[in-house]
Amino acid sequence: MDGMFKRVLFATDLSRDCSRVFMGLAELKCMGMGHARILYVMDKDQEAEGFYDVEARANEELAAKKDYLAERGISVDAAVRAGEPAAEILKCAREWGATLVIMGSTPRGALGGLLVGSTAEDVVRGSGVPVFVERLAGGAVPEAHEGVCRVVPFGKVLVPLDFSDASLAVLGRVTKEMRVAAREVVLAHVVVGGWTQAGRLSLAEKAEARLDGLAGGLSAEGLTVRTHVHDGHAAEEIIKIAAEEEAGLVAMSLHGGSGRLKEAVTGGTAMHVLHHSHVSVLVFPEA
Repeated sequence: MDGMFKRVLFATDLSRDCSRVFMGLAELKCMGMGHARILYVMDKDQEAEGFYDVEARANEELAAKKDYLAERGISVDAAVRAGEPAAEILKCAREWGATLVIMGSTPRGALGGLLVGSTAEDVVRGSGVPVFVERLAGGAVPEAHEGVCRVVPFGKVLVPLDFSDASLAVLGRVTKEMRVAAREVVLAHVVVGGWTQAGRLSLAEKAEARLDGLAGGLSAEGLTVRTHVHDGHAAEEIIKIAAEEEAGLVAMSLHGGSGRLKEAVTGGTAMHVLHHSHVSVLVFPEA
């Protein structure tokens, strides 16, 4: 099966939290994963400790992870690189032909969140393929999610829609490529236009009609679908809906909309969700 799970690049810092995410990789085989690569990037501080010592320890840990996946029938290799983490992850993804990048990140404000979160943001912004950012420990998480690897199954998948081609393409990929692990799809639209109450109510009614139409089509295909239309700050409402629904994943496009609102409404929204959500996020690049 071709698709985003065909060649999966897993970027790890070999921490305990990333190891928790790693344990879920084997389950991606049911999603059509054909090959996996595990990547560890040594930064400048680690190089200063002694390149060969750090590399040797990393290779030892990666060898154990390779064995774990190989024993489960997954084709896998591993690589150790030195340099700036985000740049090396992006370079490896391009050279190796990754169809999906998986990495971990802590919520903004958590210990280390600024560093790890910055790496995740740089990878998301620079990647030509979808990036799955698994939420790691380091901040408060919903009780239902604590200690659970959410790479798969996803349970509920929240798909925010602004009805742009990009957001509808995300919905298409989620329902086609991830339905094995998605128990339920939650469609959400946040009204961000309209200068009067009447105008915003009109936009909300139109959004509800469009979501109902999409939900009807997906229900006919056997999917369980819920819908939400909210009014307010797009990213904050998306985070709120994800928490209320106890979603396992938010899947959204980095860009959408049009003109000058493009980055403000979507790119900025995706980054805000990425930094502040306690739910894992799958971000699709601009087509």
